[in-house]
Amino acid sequence: MLAASITKLTSMAKKQSNSGINIESVKTIMSVGSDFCFVFGDDECDDQMTSTYHYSTGLTVVDAIIGEGGFGSGKISEIYGANRSGKSELAQRTMEHFLTHYPSGLGVYFDEETSLDDKKMAQSPVFRSGRLIVKKSENMEAAFNSIIKMMEYLIKEKIDQPVLIVFDSVAAMATKEEMANELGKVVVAGQARVLSMALRKIRGMIRKTNAHIIFINQTRNKVGGMSFGSNIESACGEALKFYSDYRLKLSNLGSYRFGKGGAPDGYKVQVKTIKNKRVAPLKEVNVPLLFHSFGDPQSGFSEIWSVYDMSKEHGLIKVTGGNGRLKGAPKDSTFKRPQWPDIFKSESPDIKMIMIELCNSIMASNAASDDEEEEDTGKAAKQLSD
Repeated sequence: MLAASITKLTSMAKKQSNSGINIESVKTIMSVGSDFCFVFGDDECDDQMTSTYHYSTGLTVVDAIIGEGGFGSGKISEIYGANRSGKSELAQRTMEHFLTHYPSGLGVYFDEETSLDDKKMAQSPVFRSGRLIVKKSENMEAAFNSIIKMMEYLIKEKIDQPVLIVFDSVAAMATKEEMANELGKVVVAGQARVLSMALRKIRGMIRKTNAHIIFINQTRNKVGGMSFGSNIESACGEALKFYSDYRLKLSNLGSYRFGKGGAPDGYKVQVKTIKNKRVAPLKEVNVPLLFHSFGDPQSGFSEIWSVYDMSKEHGLIKVTGGNGRLKGAPKDSTFKRPQWPDIFKSESPDIKMIMIELCNSIMASNAASDDEEEEDTGKAAKQLSD
């Protein structure tokens, strides 16, 4: 019986080999105009399906849930959340880290909300390096036409340098029709229609470049929603949800303090991957958004204190009676919390091992399900209002 099956398969294989199908001929036939096709598994496939560059956020715990060291080139991402959740701060930190680690890279920032901190940027040498273009557009169509023209230029000139584009934000842009109408005249789904048309063109073009686009979006309350579930949704329709390779939701979880009582030292922000085409989604981390530096080189999202807090949460730093100790360290190797920045900056083998274990532990843990995600957003908003 087995021998008969093998004979049958062998004869079928001979018939197929004699049928005259040539893979290269099929590729040539299917490659119409500027279309490109490749055989899965060959070198061309690897070049097309893997990102050449990865753009880090500058936060180890956030890069861990994004995967592969950050946002991949040739991709689109969306960062959305309520006000005071740090959306622009995260995008600006990503831009600063990008310009620092890619000397040949070009950054483009669509500052439609006038959210750039001029004083903070003036103190950073990379922002004054002449490799950051800041643009303010008259309307939504003009902004997206600028992105499309840039994509066409990168493709035509075959530019391989990394490019990072931040659009801050799609919800703040008015369409040409809205600008022409008098105030009070409703334009139904104007932003959604423009965004959908633009993303259809951008999606097919960006994969041919080493660019990455970060779209910042806002959340809105649903009008006349059901009594069950969440009444919060992201703005500008559904197109950005479909075309994004990564979607990060930022939630302000309340005040962040170093001591007991007193004025808050910052916010505690939850970053959660709602969509991720590269690694498993629905991972979450908490990152402090500080008003002052507190041992970190700068204010804003803190790399140093995010690693400390998440290491405590995952059992890699054990705190007893105000004394902290790294996992696996001798019992007498303790430290006080104010000493943590110096320990972190030492980059000792123990710290490097903690960082590796922390990233693995974060990826092994699961956040709330997608259905619970919207309810969590509503709860966070209610806590802030209370």
